[in-house]
Amino acid sequence: MGFFPNDVTYTKLIDALFKSDQVQEALQLHDETVRRGLAFDTVIFSVLIDGLCKGGKLDKAREMFEKMPRLNVIPNHITYTILIDGYCKTRNIEEARKLLDKMKKRG
Repeated sequence: MGFFPNDVTYTKLIDALFKSDQVQEALQLHDETVRRGLAFDTVIFSVLIDGLCKGGKLDKAREMFEKMPRLNVIPNHITYTILIDGYCKTRNIEEARKLLDKMKKRG
């Protein structure tokens, strides 16, 4: 009908894939958004990081988090909290503390 998905549509789809434990499919859909050149924002990264943390892929979640500033996307308190929570749930308290300190420094 001439309608194309936008960044909000992709964000919802990626979130739904993560929630249904389809991590690989969610990451593939994210790759598609990159190929299509859609806008990136804190919300899409927060969804990605949350899904990766819940899927046990903390290293990949940290990669996404560190990728944000390179794409001129600034993590907010929600993004930090998601990753801190992921570290706490895996009992990596040291990394959680480091991230909390980094968040405090950024205000």
